[in-house]
Amino acid sequence: MTRAGDSRQLPLAPLPRSLDPLPDESLPGYLLRLAHRLGLAPARVMQLTGLAGDGLQTARRSLMMHLDETRAGAFSRTTRLAATEVSQLCISSMSGQYPWAEPQATADQWGSRALADRWVFTSATRYCPQCLAGDGSYVQQQHGGAWQKAWRLPVVFACPAHRRLLEHLCPSCRQPALSAGPGAPALLIPRAGDGGLYPAQCRAVLRPQDAGRHARPCGARLDTPERPGEDPLAPGDLLAIQDRLLRLLRAEGPATAMSVGQPATPSQYFADIRLVSSLLNGAWPHSRNLITSPGTAGDLDQYIAGISGTAPRRHSLCDTPPLDAHPGTALITAAVRILDSDDLRALGDLLAPARGGASRKSPRGRWIRRYHRAGHNCSDGFRDAIEPLTGIFQRADRRSRGRRAPAPQVTFVPEHALQDWCIGTATWQDIITQLPPTKGPFQPELSECKRQFASEAVWARITQGEHLLAPRIIEGQLSAGDPTWDRRRDNMWHFYLASPAKPHYAALKEILNACAESLATAIDGQTSHVL
Repeated sequence: MTRAGDSRQLPLAPLPRSLDPLPDESLPGYLLRLAHRLGLAPARVMQLTGLAGDGLQTARRSLMMHLDETRAGAFSRTTRLAATEVSQLCISSMSGQYPWAEPQATADQWGSRALADRWVFTSATRYCPQCLAGDGSYVQQQHGGAWQKAWRLPVVFACPAHRRLLEHLCPSCRQPALSAGPGAPALLIPRAGDGGLYPAQCRAVLRPQDAGRHARPCGARLDTPERPGEDPLAPGDLLAIQDRLLRLLRAEGPATAMSVGQPATPSQYFADIRLVSSLLNGAWPHSRNLITSPGTAGDLDQYIAGISGTAPRRHSLCDTPPLDAHPGTALITAAVRILDSDDLRALGDLLAPARGGASRKSPRGRWIRRYHRAGHNCSDGFRDAIEPLTGIFQRADRRSRGRRAPAPQVTFVPEHALQDWCIGTATWQDIITQLPPTKGPFQPELSECKRQFASEAVWARITQGEHLLAPRIIEGQLSAGDPTWDRRRDNMWHFYLASPAKPHYAALKEILNACAESLATAIDGQTSHVL
């Protein structure tokens, strides 16, 4: 045993009994079944298996995405599972097929953790009651069926085996399944300290306003199938689409899918689906005619009305898939059908600029900015088909991943890529004179490094490219290997992009934007493009 004050911990001992994971089972679901078999609260099982370390009473929600080497090793030893079995419990096991299954790592005062994309449901889950009831085998009769990890993905909306759409609410308390409720900590299993619950019982608090240990869980069974006739079978065409998507999510599934007439990897295909879905969502109700499955357009209309009301929807909501499978089905199946065609002209009306020019805050403008950020993840077929409709860039040749040139209506030509351009010294002095004075002893830097930064800002605005790709003419001529330039320029970008910007950088941005407009006009007129 350890002595008082000794920070070392004894190795975790193997559990007296364990369970084999079920096919496609998620980590929270496996823990619920294992805790039920051991007669322990899930929180205690998480402590005994090394998931709730660092003095935590329970494990964070991010662990369902991925287990680091230390936690995975401890979990494998204590549960006597193989390393591959442990990794398959995590959503990251699908990252080869589904691009958002790989979490982004971050760190804070509680240590490192994984951040999930909004296209993974981590705060609640969809579910199939019949699947939770089990397949009739002895083990599943005792501890229930699997909470499947694929139910956490927006592209999984139905159960082909039981020919039904997935549920997401408890039929009794009407709270989302495996949800801790609003304002609750982001934990792997809600109410993990509550023992004695069956794995398929609702763990939501009956009265969310009651906090602490005295709050009672709902306890309703989620594995009770609906009575015949209450929930009609899902149409065969929807189930066929779901079956296609499920096969693409499997590591042993098809290596490619057809998207807009060209082959795409599963990862690219799901990226195509996401962008089309967000466009349909953001352009609603103008996109209503593209929802062709009977009844689903009404589900989506009701969902969007419920989250937006009379106020304009936030930019992020258009890219946030609904947990409710009914409106989710409308978006995903419509996107699949659109991608099944050989072109994307069906989206033309949603992407056509307004007569007075498209506002950056319009659905079209917001979607095009999203495409600028995420389009590189899409398939070649999608990019080839969408770019003539958006009036941004088109492929300059037909080779895979060939270079891109501006679309015909934009008058940039190859000799204007601006690779040998920078703000001249005379122009820089003129810019400096336009800047308002800064009060106080600490004055902003106005050096040659700042001129290099300003050149990158103008270049990025004109080309709509990443500033990291901008030419560094001034640095190459003057820095002489000065290691401080990168750090200083990074600080400048931090303040330049801050919102709200400090007065100096707000004024500088206004001046540089005007310079960019002037330069773009000069290029369009085929005149000199040197400032």
